[in-house]
Amino acid sequence: MDTKKEEDIKDEKLMKEDVGSASQPNARELIWEAFLKVTEDKNLGDWLQEKYSEPNTFLRAIERIVWGRDGAQSCPDLVTLIPNSDAPELFVGLHQLDYSKDAKSGYFPHMSTLKTHMRSIIFNNFDPFREPLQVKFQDCADRRVDNFTIQYIDGFAKGLICQGIVGLIDLLEWPEDDLNSAELLPLLLSLRFFKALYRHQTDPTKYIYDALRVGHETSEKQAPSALELMGQFKKAMAQLRVSTGKTHPTPTALNMCIAEFNKLVQRKYKVDGPKRKVILSLLRVPEEFVDLLSGHYDKFKHSTSGVPRSACMYQEEVLPESYP
Repeated sequence: MDTKKEEDIKDEKLMKEDVGSASQPNARELIWEAFLKVTEDKNLGDWLQEKYSEPNTFLRAIERIVWGRDGAQSCPDLVTLIPNSDAPELFVGLHQLDYSKDAKSGYFPHMSTLKTHMRSIIFNNFDPFREPLQVKFQDCADRRVDNFTIQYIDGFAKGLICQGIVGLIDLLEWPEDDLNSAELLPLLLSLRFFKALYRHQTDPTKYIYDALRVGHETSEKQAPSALELMGQFKKAMAQLRVSTGKTHPTPTALNMCIAEFNKLVQRKYKVDGPKRKVILSLLRVPEEFVDLLSGHYDKFKHSTSGVPRSACMYQEEVLPESYP
């Protein structure tokens, strides 16, 4: 067995031995400590992907921990069919939300963001009506909403955090009866559903531009990171090449996508020359550099980071002007 995996399994066993009962008054503190432990060297999303590589295992955990609670069935009807028009109000469940990197931009929300909101939700419960998720659906011939298929325009961090709380409680293996304790029941019941909205698009690229636009317009503390911008424009460029049937060079495809995006947003949200340079640089640098940047953003807020400039310097010094 891989040494790293052996260490992870050993850490999880020790954690289970030390946590005690969920009926204790500090149960939420124990969830927080478990979160800090499992994310010491990885993103919460990566941990969930490893723990629930088989989605049905995650489904069973959600059913037991959330839907098995007293009073859990008292909630709005969840969406079962993909809407064929705008839906300003619908409700989705934890088991319907995609928990992979592809759920939005190809990258998980940064840990620096997840950590802030995780603590708030653990100790204050989740409010499903505050700032509804904005979602999109994967194409399906019969319009059925399958488990773990709903993706995000906005709200990936909140969805992943709530799924993460279920994963952490599953890891701690508290007895079934303890999950109905006065300490934990309000938290678990708050995870039953999310209010969401859906804006129907016939052009798949528009969902990508919507995610970029909403990311700028609804950002409370900081706009999307350079990595998030790169991920979304990378998706837009791929869709552009499919729809046009042409293999546009990277700079050309990026310029075309930026031009389309800039038509949809206010002047202050437009992608200007300096932002374009950073995005292009990140598209060109080796994947190892992108991984390092992602790890940096997990530890530090990107709004105060100078790392993207390093990407510009790398591509200016190492890559030729004609690099595709």
